[in-house]
Amino acid sequence: MHYDGSPEKRKQLQTAMQELHTRFGIKDGEVYNALRKWLREEPEFSLKTYTRYRCEGGMKTYSYAYTIYDFLSRGDERYRMLSPHRGGARTSTDDERFLDAFLKRFGPLNRSFDQDVLEGFRFNYELFRRSWKIDDGKHFVRTLLKVEKENGVYKLSETVDFNLGGNKVTQTDSGIIFAYEPNFCALCNSSQGLKFFSFHDHYPHSHGQDAVDELKGNLVAVTGSREHPSFRIFARRIKSGHVAMNHYHVNEFRNDPSMKEVLKYILPKTEENDKNWYHD
Repeated sequence: MHYDGSPEKRKQLQTAMQELHTRFGIKDGEVYNALRKWLREEPEFSLKTYTRYRCEGGMKTYSYAYTIYDFLSRGDERYRMLSPHRGGARTSTDDERFLDAFLKRFGPLNRSFDQDVLEGFRFNYELFRRSWKIDDGKHFVRTLLKVEKENGVYKLSETVDFNLGGNKVTQTDSGIIFAYEPNFCALCNSSQGLKFFSFHDHYPHSHGQDAVDELKGNLVAVTGSREHPSFRIFARRIKSGHVAMNHYHVNEFRNDPSMKEVLKYILPKTEENDKNWYHD
C-alpha cells in the first residue's frame, strides 16, 4: 500500500529511515544518492530535508514523503525497509520475502498492494472445473480448495482425489494467493506441474470484511509436453460437511438445480454440446 499521509504511515516512514541510519549504519547521503539514481533525476527535496524528516518526523510535504516511502518499499534492495504487500510492515519469513519481491517486480504500478483484502477468502471451498481426463465438454471434477494464512502470507491449495477407470488420481497443488486488484491470483505447484489461478469475480465483493461465498475464474495447468489451455473454475464456500471430491458426468446432476449455474459456467455452450440438459 502506498503512502497516504496518515499518522501511521508517517510513523512507519520515520522508523524505517531511522533504522537505516542507526541499525544498518547507512548514512543519509548514501540513501539520498541511491534515491536520486532510482528516480533518475534530482529529488524535489534536499539532503538536509531528508535528514530533518528522519530526525524530527513531521513529513510536512506529502509529495516528498511519498517519494521516500515509495523508495524504501520498492527501490534498491539494499534500502528496502518497508513491505508494499503488508502496508509498511517489515518482511520476516521466506514466504513474505518471496511475495514482497514478486510484487515489487510484477505488481501493478501505482496500485494497492494490500493483501489483507484476502482475509475474506480464508475458508474451504468446493471447486468445479472441466475434466482434463475426458475432454468432451460433458465431464467435470469437484476438488477441495483451501485458503489459509501462514508465515505472514495467504496460501492456496487444491486437492484432487478420485478414481477413474480403476486408476486412482490424487494430487495436491499449493502455493501463494495474492491480490492483484480487482483480480486475485495464485501460483501453485506439486510434483506433477505448475498451476496458475486467476479469480476475476467473487461474491460478496468484500474487502476482507465479509466471507467470500463464491469465486469465478480461470485455471492454467502446465505439465507435460502438450497444449496448456485455460479452463473456467467455479468455487463455493463449504459452510458445513466436507467436499465430495470425484469425477462426474453432467447427467449425474440432471435433477440437481443447485448445479445448473456451476455447470453452465465451467462447461460453456458450444455447437457440440448445446443440447446438454444444463443449458436453457
